[in-house]
Amino acid sequence: MQRHSQVWTIRLACVVGAMLGAPALAGVAGTGTATVMVNFITQKLGVTATFANQPGDLTGVNLGTLDPFSATGVSLSNVNVGTGASFEVPFANGTESFRAVGDIACPATGCATIPGTFAFEGLLDMVDVSILPPDLIYTFDGSVRCTGNAVIGVNCTGPYALNYFMPEPFAAGQMVVIPGTHSFYDPRLGIVRSFETRVTLTDVPAPDVLRVAAFSRLRGAIPAPYVTSTDGFEAIFFDVATGAIFTNAEVCVVVDADLNGIVDGTSTPVSKLAGLHFVGNAFVLQNTRIDGKYACVTVRSLSPFAFVAAPNESTTTTLPGSTPTTTTTPVGQATTTTTPAGPTTTTLPACATARDCLSQLKDLVDCPGGLPPALGTFIDNKVHAAGSKLAKAAEKPTKAKKFARAARTLLHAIDKKAAALAKKKHNGISAECRQSVGEALNPTLGEIDAGRF
Repeated sequence: MQRHSQVWTIRLACVVGAMLGAPALAGVAGTGTATVMVNFITQKLGVTATFANQPGDLTGVNLGTLDPFSATGVSLSNVNVGTGASFEVPFANGTESFRAVGDIACPATGCATIPGTFAFEGLLDMVDVSILPPDLIYTFDGSVRCTGNAVIGVNCTGPYALNYFMPEPFAAGQMVVIPGTHSFYDPRLGIVRSFETRVTLTDVPAPDVLRVAAFSRLRGAIPAPYVTSTDGFEAIFFDVATGAIFTNAEVCVVVDADLNGIVDGTSTPVSKLAGLHFVGNAFVLQNTRIDGKYACVTVRSLSPFAFVAAPNESTTTTLPGSTPTTTTTPVGQATTTTTPAGPTTTTLPACATARDCLSQLKDLVDCPGGLPPALGTFIDNKVHAAGSKLAKAAEKPTKAKKFARAARTLLHAIDKKAAALAKKKHNGISAECRQSVGEALNPTLGEIDAGRF
């Protein structure tokens, strides 16, 4: 969504948690259900958005009293089978309308990962809804579960939100600091999330306003090995803008208010965080500096940002009365540590279902020098087929065991393929890559065995 950030210039402190004294700049205008029909071949989509009949955070506003908003025959642009597509959706219900300009963000494993969870998000560049206050920034944010296929069409249904963010005025100055508190409904997690910003602009010649908008996710691949969810940590995606001229901008996130070295509310070490800046149609890793309770990056231009984390990795631990041991712990996998008092088992936070794990599988594969294209394509094909089987297992409980066995067979085929490539002397894969493939399969297989499809 870089096109929305045309002159967005700031030093931003994006806070996961609470910073007392900062003005509340955002909230939830309304939530509901979105139904989306997408055809990546004809590059068209149709969508209907129905708001729940309940008030949001704006006084006197209940979007559920309005008829559903819809659009048909919407053209897609910037289509990429790996990441998604862009859109300009003119929503209308006969008397009122708004236009969402944004993206379809496909699962990390690509748009062919169906069934899978897609994001449908954007900024509203035109709002003609009588009960919505003017002069606010509105965003459309949906997390929809999609079935079907890329040829016939993809049918998606899921929760969405219309969130709002208030522009914050600031004065001119050599160093301008702009604090703010923001809340938004994250349809992917099904919760209201809060973060706070501290924006510092250097060498600002004239007054202007700052605009910050947060999303459940944004289109764009996350550089390996970083992930958006691990050890209780959930990435925060946000877009920021100002018309001001500036020299440098620093973007900081409050992640460790109690200064204990762990991201607040998680078990993720602050040292594992990384800041990303959306540049040239891709998220680019930035130098990330830990400054007290902040994680910071410094940039010279603005566009979408994200703060993500490195996944679990090999660590060496020496316990009293034992010899050093090295353990690699994929996300969601149980680990056993032997101490003088006996073995203890700890299970790290896992994905909720086998299909959720499946959507993360390829991201968990860490091969020195990168994943070979042939193996990557093989994994994509088996993941797609296994996802279809797991969807049927969830939809047809009486035949769940049958479809689960079929999915397990497809996943074991990935392991066998990796094992065969590891034995090849030429054009094969390393032992580390082969081991990583096996470990990446474990979370999905564990959820299948537990009957959580």
